[in-house]
Amino acid sequence: MRRNNATHILKQKGGNIVVTPFPSWSWIGWTGQNGVGEAGGAWRKEDHVLRFYHIDEEGNIQELISQKRDQALLNKSFPSWVDSTKTVITANDIPTHIIGTTVAPALLCFWSSACHAEIHFQRFGFAQIRQGNIAFSILHHRISEHSHYLAQPWHTVIEPADFVVIRRSVGDDARGILDLLRLKWNAGVAYRSGLFHIMEEEWETLDTIWRPIVLG
Repeated sequence: MRRNNATHILKQKGGNIVVTPFPSWSWIGWTGQNGVGEAGGAWRKEDHVLRFYHIDEEGNIQELISQKRDQALLNKSFPSWVDSTKTVITANDIPTHIIGTTVAPALLCFWSSACHAEIHFQRFGFAQIRQGNIAFSILHHRISEHSHYLAQPWHTVIEPADFVVIRRSVGDDARGILDLLRLKWNAGVAYRSGLFHIMEEEWETLDTIWRPIVLG
């Protein structure tokens, strides 16, 4: 699977034409097979714990409203990795040089749980996340961009990695499952470079931080 570096044209309300890249967080931002399989059984129910925002053509930050999410957040108990007191994205959370650029319309902004760790690519497609003495296997993964692992599949390849939670769901055994993005950074904007499924209980053993993410 490779990054789609093509651009598309947006016509704004004022008639201005903006050429903007396809975002890495969208399936259309990639070429090749995008599926990663299902973890935790064939049935997964999404649990709406994150709030997502975008920047409109006037530079205003607008929430992407989800009726299901709004209903789900009423009287909700959150998992331990969520700080429900910090979920609203403001202008202070977005790099000032981003507002008004051609990249801005493609950004997805949100607060979530993130960490820095190592990813160990092993033989036969297995992979682990490790942080200090903590190690656990990844349920499913999709390498979105070239990795040394692809060239040397017979060796264990260790790479530093930044991860962020993009989605929580519940498997048919009622256990929490998290979708993680592996991130790369450019001028304060994060871009997806991998997609992973792990068990929520294992994420909770890591040293994580709750932080705003601007995802291109």
